[in-house]
Amino acid sequence: MGETQEERIWQFLEENDAPVVGLREGEWLRIEGKSTRLGGAMDARIFRRGQPPVEKRSGEELEVAR
Repeated sequence: MGETQEERIWQFLEENDAPVVGLREGEWLRIEGKSTRLGGAMDARIFRRGQPPVEKRSGEELEVAR
């Protein structure tokens, strides 16, 4: 219907309080214990309801609820 992925994420967040990690192609997450780290060559965006998206760089640890 012509919606962008970001628009769909915002629609999801209208009904859900869980953070959304927007991975770009070639990105991945490594989860070890309570640590979640972004990997790959590009950045990712973290979306949370009522907040602007936050850019995270590859190699950074992410603060996301599980």
